[in-house]
Amino acid sequence: MDRRTSLAVLVGALVVSACLGGPAGSAGPSASPGNSGMIDAGFLASITEESRNPVDSATQVPDFALYADGRVIEPVYLPTVFPGPLLPSIRQTMVSPAGIQRVLSLARTDGLANHDQNYAPASNTDMAVTVITVVVGGTAVTSRFLALGTTGTGTDPTEVAARAGSLDFVTKLRGNLDFFGSDQVGTQQEYVPDTLQIVAVPSDPSAGVQPSQIVRAPLAWPLATPLSEFGTGLPAGSSSAARCGVISGTDLKLVWPLLEEATQITGFTSGAITWTLTPLPLLPGQPSSCSSGPS
Repeated sequence: MDRRTSLAVLVGALVVSACLGGPAGSAGPSASPGNSGMIDAGFLASITEESRNPVDSATQVPDFALYADGRVIEPVYLPTVFPGPLLPSIRQTMVSPAGIQRVLSLARTDGLANHDQNYAPASNTDMAVTVITVVVGGTAVTSRFLALGTTGTGTDPTEVAARAGSLDFVTKLRGNLDFFGSDQVGTQQEYVPDTLQIVAVPSDPSAGVQPSQIVRAPLAWPLATPLSEFGTGLPAGSSSAARCGVISGTDLKLVWPLLEEATQITGFTSGAITWTLTPLPLLPGQPSSCSSGPS
């Protein structure tokens, strides 16, 4: 399964407003609220793939995130191996103020800076939704598209134009540091989070894996709180025992080395049960997506 410093230049709200200024415009169809949860961390723009499956949504790394201090954080897709590392590989690249302005200018050109847009009907439960968020004058503008890039999707001219602009934005930025000129890109390093979200499902990820030689013994969950009581309940199909929680500080220091050691088929034992863990390093200012399900 594929997984997807130090130039520090602060770009204030006046610069952002200058890049994307102008009237807010009228709200698009079925306007959705912006993701304001990341603004306090200097968040400026992001691209995410949202699933209506609660486990998938709680374990998906954003495809692209831009911050006012010049950080671009995105997943790194590694060569396909099995079993791959349990932790996703995420890189942090510093870009110049000119690079930041280039992204925000592209958002404006592609029609993503005026008002919220929602072309993702709630009735569809099978296909992913591309969510693009851009901060304009301190306010998050969010665009949502079901099956972005799929041919034949939508016939309304407004929707067709909105989809074309959003696809241009995604294509130019997702996994493409070449979008920035060589003079706009600074240092790169692995992104190490301060906060980690974990989805835990009571199952053995190595069950049935062949050849048996690649299967290793499960690791012991190191925290005092057992996984059966970790975080909150998260529906996972027919499994009501799935848990979703967030760790940081001392707890993260205990868990992180084990996760670095683990692969996709490494189980974790807690309370005489083997669990499958899926960790999600949260980006700066990114709120937890754990549901408020049964505790």
